[in-house]
Amino acid sequence: MPYAHQPVANRPIERRSAEPSLGEGEVQPLGKHAALGLETLDGWTRPAHDRAQAGYRREAIIGTDDRVRVRETSSFPWRAICHLQIYTADGEDYGGTGWLIGPRTVITAGHCVFLHTLGAWVERIVVSPARNGRDRPFSSSVSREFQSIRGWIINGQPEHDYGAIILPADQAVPEAGHFGYSVSDTASLRRAYLNVSGYPADREEATQWWSARSSRRVNETTIWYDADTAQGQSGAPVWRLDPRTGKRVVVGIHTNGADSGNSATRITADVFANLERWKTL
Repeated sequence: MPYAHQPVANRPIERRSAEPSLGEGEVQPLGKHAALGLETLDGWTRPAHDRAQAGYRREAIIGTDDRVRVRETSSFPWRAICHLQIYTADGEDYGGTGWLIGPRTVITAGHCVFLHTLGAWVERIVVSPARNGRDRPFSSSVSREFQSIRGWIINGQPEHDYGAIILPADQAVPEAGHFGYSVSDTASLRRAYLNVSGYPADREEATQWWSARSSRRVNETTIWYDADTAQGQSGAPVWRLDPRTGKRVVVGIHTNGADSGNSATRITADVFANLERWKTL
């Protein structure tokens, strides 16, 4: 049931259907810290070539492209970041990114689960934690159970562009681990070093890429930053290292790109409450 205290725009909406089995041929199971939130670069190299795919939203490389490929995706936190293969009712398929907050709950952008261009939920999503090209260290799961909120489903408001994928009970992945997340005050987010990692469509297929730069601007619902992204990274976690504990904490859900700054739906008290609810499903 929706939270009675929440504004109408933040009330959850869900789409459920019978748990599917993997369709034939869809997937085959196959494996120096820096200050202020910057992850390390050890052992990562850039690819020799690019490969473009379809995506959802315009994304942006701001200045020099400093994205770095994550080679060891089976290590934490990279293994908690999921490649999404999204299938729609009109026969199209797209790539996206999500991140685990529990064994069965994957957070992503709202436009990865509900497409306003079709006015409908997507049909199914193949979720592959830690995917690294052909390698799927934690296999893959197929979900048809999605969550989002009224502000996105009904109104299409960018500040409400987030949702969740609920994995079937028998396909939970506790061994992949999960991210922590929090409501951060505006002052602490201004000029904070933010990390973004996901599965861009302009690189080798289903490979994970990371970038980190300072936040550019913050308001009540959105965080803008200069970290580089590309189509296919919608839904990626935006995190920093907590200066008090040194732990990784997600503060936003990447959704949009522009030369003036890529941006994320900020984890506010309302977003936090919905994530907590979805984590228990």
